[in-house]
Amino acid sequence: MEFSCVLSWVSLHDHWREDYNGFRPHSSLKDMPPNEYIEKKENSSDFLLLTSS
Repeated sequence: MEFSCVLSWVSLHDHWREDYNGFRPHSSLKDMPPNEYIEKKENSSDFLLLTSS
């Protein structure tokens, strides 16, 4: 894919990042999208933050 300018690449990257972080589930987050995981963590005192060991 060829980009006509940097702005078109930035726009495409921003769209991909929003989709990846907002809607795609991640197995390391118990199959939740990152935004959903963060929201649940912030709104619940007993929700555990997963960390790598």
